[in-house]
Amino acid sequence: MGRLLDLKRAYKQLASKPEHAHASVIAVSQGSELDPLFFISRTLLFGQTAAVYGFNRISKFVELVGVKLALLLISCYYDDFPHVECERLARSGEDTFKQMLDILGIDVSTSAHKDVPFSQIFEPLGVKIDFTSAGSGLIVVAPKPSRIDEVRGIATGTIERGTMTGSEAASLAQKVRFTREALFGRCGAR
Repeated sequence: MGRLLDLKRAYKQLASKPEHAHASVIAVSQGSELDPLFFISRTLLFGQTAAVYGFNRISKFVELVGVKLALLLISCYYDDFPHVECERLARSGEDTFKQMLDILGIDVSTSAHKDVPFSQIFEPLGVKIDFTSAGSGLIVVAPKPSRIDEVRGIATGTIERGTMTGSEAASLAQKVRFTREALFGRCGAR
C-alpha cells in the first residue's frame, strides 16, 4: 500500500538566517502609488537563490531519520514523501511518520485532498502506482491519467492548429520527458 505525505507550507517552516536579511527584502507596489512597500521575510522564499538547496537538505534529513531510525520505507521529492507499507503496518507507519515529524517540529498538510490514507493505488509525483496485484508479483507504475490527458490535449490542439511555437514545443518536450523518466528512470533520458 502507498500514500503521499505533503509538508504544509514547506518553505515557510524554515527560518532564513538573520545575517541574510539584507538579501530577503521584498518590494511590492500598491496599485498606482509610486512608493513601493518593503518587508523582510523571516522564512525561506520560494524562488529565492539557494532556498531549494537549503530546503532539500531538510527533506533529505527527514528521509534519513525516517528510513534509518523509524524503519519507514519513504523517499522525498522536495516537500513530498511517498511512503510504502504492507497493509498490516500501514496505520502504524503513518502514525510513526507523522509523530516523527511532529517531534521534529515539522507541520504536515492535513486537508482532505492532501492527507489521504494508505491505498492499494496511489499517485505520487506524476505517476500512478497500483499494488492490487502485488501478491502475484506485479506492481504497475503508469503515468497519472491527468498527465496523459494533458499531453494528449496539447498534441491534439497542435495538430488541429497545424503549428506550434518554440515555447509550446519546449513545454511539451518537458512534459513528455518527465513522464518518460518517471517510468524508466535514467534509462528514459537516453
